[in-house]
Amino acid sequence: MEFSPPNHNITAAKQKKPFNVFQDVDENVLRSKNDRKTPGKAIKKAVSGKEGLKEVAESVGAFNVDFSNLNSETVNFIAALASKQRMTEAEAEQGRAEIHNLRVEKDALNSTISQTSARLFTLEQESATSRVKLESLSKQFREEKHRLTNERDELRNLNVRLSGRDEQYKAAGRKRENDYARLQKQLQTLSNQRTKDGKYKAFAATTSLTKKTKPGDKTAFLSKEVSSLEMRNLELLEENNDLRQTLRTLHAEIQDLVDKYDTINKYYMKIRTSKSAEEKVNKVNVEQGRFNMPMDWLKTNVSEKLFQQLLDLKEKCQRIILETSGTEEEEDKALAKLDESEAVKKLKKKIKDLKEIVEQQDDIIQVAIFDERRGPTDDEMNMSREEDLQDMKEQLRKEREDLENQWAEVSKMKMGEFIESQMAGTLMSSEQQSRRASGGGSPFVVIPFEATPETRLILERAGVKAEDVKIHSDELFD
Repeated sequence: MEFSPPNHNITAAKQKKPFNVFQDVDENVLRSKNDRKTPGKAIKKAVSGKEGLKEVAESVGAFNVDFSNLNSETVNFIAALASKQRMTEAEAEQGRAEIHNLRVEKDALNSTISQTSARLFTLEQESATSRVKLESLSKQFREEKHRLTNERDELRNLNVRLSGRDEQYKAAGRKRENDYARLQKQLQTLSNQRTKDGKYKAFAATTSLTKKTKPGDKTAFLSKEVSSLEMRNLELLEENNDLRQTLRTLHAEIQDLVDKYDTINKYYMKIRTSKSAEEKVNKVNVEQGRFNMPMDWLKTNVSEKLFQQLLDLKEKCQRIILETSGTEEEEDKALAKLDESEAVKKLKKKIKDLKEIVEQQDDIIQVAIFDERRGPTDDEMNMSREEDLQDMKEQLRKEREDLENQWAEVSKMKMGEFIESQMAGTLMSSEQQSRRASGGGSPFVVIPFEATPETRLILERAGVKAEDVKIHSDELFD
């Protein structure tokens, strides 16, 4: 059945154009959201009659509507339209809720996109910074590798020099031991030998005194013995100067090692994250002139300072190796890679070799100063050896005093014989002197006596002036 909407009579005062029920219902339903139950109740009443339909029209804002010509089908149609309108409103409300949710999700997505963009920008900056830091660390690693290579060559050369010097010291030590044994044997032999008269000999000459020599060779023999003793004295002085020069060289090398430690410490302070202050090894304040002081002073001052400085240097090198890194992740990774590198392993090995070299140098210093090899860590053994050495020195000093006393007695006796011979020579007749001067008999020569400082000391102990002594060549060895 076709339905055509009826024409409603609406007053001209209220409406200027024809009234459309459906349009007014739609507009007024949207305006009356707060009173949505009223149209529903009115629609239910509309089924019973036209009064209910009128109430529905008024509820939606349609007044002065004539419902006299409406039949039941029209009322039912209007009720169906009202129900449809309610469903439409519910769907519209649901759509608005969905739109609101979509807008909220859109805002959340926009916020997530902004945060992701900012994070991406930050990561790009961190990546660029990491690349720059990686290039810097790579450059430092190459420089350190080159520096370590040069230092390895220097240490190898230093090791070669120290090894050669160690061999020289060992050879010099063996030579001194042999000389000491030979001199001790000569002193023992001298103390046991006596002359035919039961008196000790004055000294042990390299050439036998009992050997028969020609009269003309006696003067040359005496000069040769004096020259031999002076040459031996010069050799001892040269050896003493060499030992002092070696001590100066060792002191300079220790200072060089201290300077190298300062350089290595500064480098590690740059790549470490530790904030501790740099530690420096104080240099030994020893003037070069102190190396010319007596051995006892060197033993108690310079040697102890050098040994203490070597111990400090060893302790601080070990502290560098055992110190941990910082807390920043990038520096920890860089230091871990650097520690695992082959160059650092070689550096640790070289540091170990340097420690051994330092210990060898300490042994060399002890040998040069005390003529004994002493370990740098065994204090009890060092004290025992030092006590033995002091006892030996005291014994040698006593033996030396005894020999000097014997020397003085024999020299005094010999000088008395010389003086008596001189007096006997002055009492000779002029005839004998002229005969000897003309070539008859044995030749007679008066030798001027040039005394060395040691000989002058012996003559003074004997009570004789060196200027008054003259030697007769034909009576010197009678």
